[in-house]
Amino acid sequence: MSLPMAKRSSVLTRPEHVQVAFRDSDKHCKAVDNNSGFYLGELLGQCVGLVSRERWKTLKSVVEGPFLHNAVTTYVDVVEQRTIKYLAEIRAEEKLITGLFDPVMDLKMLPFQVVSDIVDTYLRARSSGAGVPICKMYEAVDRGTISEELLLQTLDEMLFANLDVTMGGISWNLVSLASNPRVQERLRLEISEQNEKTKESSGVRDYLLSSSTYLAACVLESSRLKPLAAFSVPQSAPTDRTLNGFRIPAGTNFIVDSYALNSANPIWQPDPSTYPPK
Repeated sequence: MSLPMAKRSSVLTRPEHVQVAFRDSDKHCKAVDNNSGFYLGELLGQCVGLVSRERWKTLKSVVEGPFLHNAVTTYVDVVEQRTIKYLAEIRAEEKLITGLFDPVMDLKMLPFQVVSDIVDTYLRARSSGAGVPICKMYEAVDRGTISEELLLQTLDEMLFANLDVTMGGISWNLVSLASNPRVQERLRLEISEQNEKTKESSGVRDYLLSSSTYLAACVLESSRLKPLAAFSVPQSAPTDRTLNGFRIPAGTNFIVDSYALNSANPIWQPDPSTYPPK
């Protein structure tokens, strides 16, 4: 019995190559089952993260609304309230795993609850008549724009498949701060000064959304050193590409190596492995 030949893949490690390869990413085809096997495909189904081209555009247009930048900026209060409540509960119920704070084990359900708060549940939304995201998504189902199966599989992806990715981002930020007391102290000072300046929620929101704060620098630096995903979802371009003088045939899967981009690139020298938020 002969096995099918594996599809060609090209791993991208330089930003200029990513620009060339992904200049028409909306026309790319994602690898079947994310190149991770039949069972992952059965687990995730036809969610927005695995479908391609027109099907992806249609599904994305239905579910992306609550997660676009302009919409996300309105969720600061929701995230803050859920975080305060969550931390109070694990303290009150003595759920801290070791008596110390474990970023992964102690916070593992927080992203799930935050996303759930944003999307809300279908039954609760229908009963209240509120114009929350899940109602708008189901309106697209009622119109026949997408099937209910596609929507439910994408909701599964939002609530379950992305938990480890989100927890990776949160936990590595905390670990980076814990490993660098000077950075931690400077950040604590910045936050304390911000709290002194304003007690209004709008002031807190503006601070959290700003890209020029030391907090933002800490988050970005942690993301550089520990990307949310080591490699991107494999996907192929519809036409040939030329990289460094070499022709990459259409249909070749491109995979972005996040570590190579964020650490190995000469721009991060002299010591790309350090954590110096700037």
